[in-house]
Amino acid sequence: MSTLSTDLAYLVADSILYYDEPKRRAATIKHWIKIANKSPELNNYPTLMAIICSLNSSIMSRLKRTWGAVSQKTKATLEHLYSIVDFSRNYAVLRQHLQKNVPPCLYFVGTYLTDLTFVDHGNQPLHTLFMDDGQMVVINLDKHIKTTRIISELQRFQNHYSLTEVPELPTWMQNELVHVRFNGAVTRQTFYRRFLALEPREPSRGGNGGNLQSRPNFSIIENAKNKWNFLSWIHPSNPTSVATNG
Repeated sequence: MSTLSTDLAYLVADSILYYDEPKRRAATIKHWIKIANKSPELNNYPTLMAIICSLNSSIMSRLKRTWGAVSQKTKATLEHLYSIVDFSRNYAVLRQHLQKNVPPCLYFVGTYLTDLTFVDHGNQPLHTLFMDDGQMVVINLDKHIKTTRIISELQRFQNHYSLTEVPELPTWMQNELVHVRFNGAVTRQTFYRRFLALEPREPSRGGNGGNLQSRPNFSIIENAKNKWNFLSWIHPSNPTSVATNG
């Protein structure tokens, strides 16, 4: 889940920086914000978090000409989405949304990994009991009870969605995620170079984005698919389903 969210965040940035014209980039931003705005309706919080984190990155926020072409209505929607995933007070607003949701729900795994880490590091695995005839070392059951409660919270979300699959969407998603993972577009340096080509910090007639990295050819995509399939977990009978996602 963490790897897929990271790849999605890179895909958002890659799809925006792909276009030379600010209006095309602004239109792409608007489309991703629409997707992010729909995500809470489906209780899909990893997608919401990935899109917002990408749009809020330092590189994306520097695209002044691009954001200048984004409407105030779209920016207002984005501000509302920011408030949902705000990390202040230990993701208090996001946790409230999760508590109100009924399954199925895709939760943001980072909040629960944080809770599990605090429980693990903040509680000793063993206790020492002092008695009249000596002392005894026992298992710290309180630590395991806290861990069990966190895991139970995750398990309550794990019901099946009743959604109709649109075959074209997983195919598109697979191709695009393969692109950002295997074509070298997943580095901050790559994005920064593309940003400088599109909207240089100083006025420059040569900064028209003509050096943008081209899309991978078909053979690269097919070879990458053999190594990694982000939908492999859906098809457990597939012999390639054990391919790593990390």
